[in-house]
Amino acid sequence: MNAAPGYQTITDPTRLRVELPNDAGTLRVVAGSYEGASGPARTFTPVEVWDVTLAGGKPVRFDVPEGHTVTVVVLSGTVEINGAQIVRRSGVDILGQAGDAFTIEAAGDTKLLTLAGPANPRAGCCPRPVRHK
Repeated sequence: MNAAPGYQTITDPTRLRVELPNDAGTLRVVAGSYEGASGPARTFTPVEVWDVTLAGGKPVRFDVPEGHTVTVVVLSGTVEINGAQIVRRSGVDILGQAGDAFTIEAAGDTKLLTLAGPANPRAGCCPRPVRHK
């Protein structure tokens, strides 16, 4: 089944903001949901798309549905993911199937985009980052 192409206008992004615990920042739900807030974007598969702004030095735990593959795109700043992986501005980290949660701590004011969804069964597992030599 193919869906007809279409444009989605997303208005009033302030109503979709969720304050993160301990004044760690804010999260805007674009698609999917977070802590009871649902995003306005219509999707054809279950996905989470979060626009996140973080303050430095305050780790935040993000819960995702079990088995979802998580991708974090750092738009500005530097983060540490799950206490191990450092990702800087313009960097991308694919967590694979993250289980049900992951943690991010920003080194300073940081902006990132988080994408999560079920692994593609046709791909055999989960997306793999492309390595260039």
